[in-house]
Amino acid sequence: MIQTFLNLVILKKTNTVATLNNGYEVIDTIRFVAISSVIWGHSYLPLDSQSPLAPTDSIIHSVALELGKTGTILFFLISGFLLNRKIREYTIGTFMKSRLRSTILPWVTVILFFAVMYACFDPVFQSVLLPSDSMKLVKEMGLILKMMVFHYSFWFIPVFLVSVSVLIILKRLLYDSWLFVLSLCITIFYNCNLYYNWFNASHTTAFLAYVSVMLLGIHVHKNFGSWMAWCSRITWWHWITLYLITLVITCFEGNLLSMHKSVDPYASLRVSNLMNALVVFVGLCKIGPVKWIEKFNPRQTVFGIFLVHNIFGWLFVYTLRQVFKLPAVPYVSLSLLLSVFIFLLNFAFSYLFVCRIRLMKRNYSWSAG
Repeated sequence: MIQTFLNLVILKKTNTVATLNNGYEVIDTIRFVAISSVIWGHSYLPLDSQSPLAPTDSIIHSVALELGKTGTILFFLISGFLLNRKIREYTIGTFMKSRLRSTILPWVTVILFFAVMYACFDPVFQSVLLPSDSMKLVKEMGLILKMMVFHYSFWFIPVFLVSVSVLIILKRLLYDSWLFVLSLCITIFYNCNLYYNWFNASHTTAFLAYVSVMLLGIHVHKNFGSWMAWCSRITWWHWITLYLITLVITCFEGNLLSMHKSVDPYASLRVSNLMNALVVFVGLCKIGPVKWIEKFNPRQTVFGIFLVHNIFGWLFVYTLRQVFKLPAVPYVSLSLLLSVFIFLLNFAFSYLFVCRIRLMKRNYSWSAG
């Protein structure tokens, strides 16, 4: 049974007319969809948890939350896809060195900038700043930095680096079926932890939860022609049916975890969310490159947008709450309206900012990825 599943999802290598050049164009489209999902997830305003929701509102709320979780899985999938080209050439040291300027330094720079900006608006930090208590000042800044990594999308980078390091160590076994099965079991274990809270269920403790997703991306790259041929044979009616089924399952699990008082009921590492994101991935591969998306140059801009959208999103939400004195939105319809507005502003400002930085001298453009 396991082998049948692997033959379906991790396809055997066959001859095909698809090329990896076309694959990279498809990846650009997936990048764009993934970052849109991530920005939406950070733009959707929380509802007043004290107010019971009508059944229709509860469904809309669940779907809105779920749409913001797909992007994380898509990013890990395409990270594995792109990693397969050179993973056998890497050691952990050479990989980290290759990522120092393009990934790690921009990540650290944006986090430090955001932390200082956040501290300027934080009343707790200001109360410590006024008496000039250096020890409390350092402690409070440490808490802010910890919050940046654990509660904003910055967590993706350390989890990505650790996941890649594990795959580099196991690079001789990458294409063995048992390694994928083992990594999937680890993902399921993390999923179970969301219910029982055996250990901290936050993103950054789940260093190994996404290895299975990256392995799946590696296998797609290895058997790309077969994968694209398989995607093209799926009818749109079958795809829509499968997408709706997986969406219902993952929304149901999110509600179930909410009833269990889970720390993160709509965590992206849920296996149900992985299934739904994989269906989206199949649909995007079936569609292929999209011309109007290519105009955004996702290959050059998405990582920068990923970093700075946290700052713009926080600024817009902070301004909204300060102007309207609205700590939580009481109605789903109002939440959707405001969230769409924040999403469009956040995407536009982040994209324009990254484009502007890239037009500046090369010495500064690295700071935005």
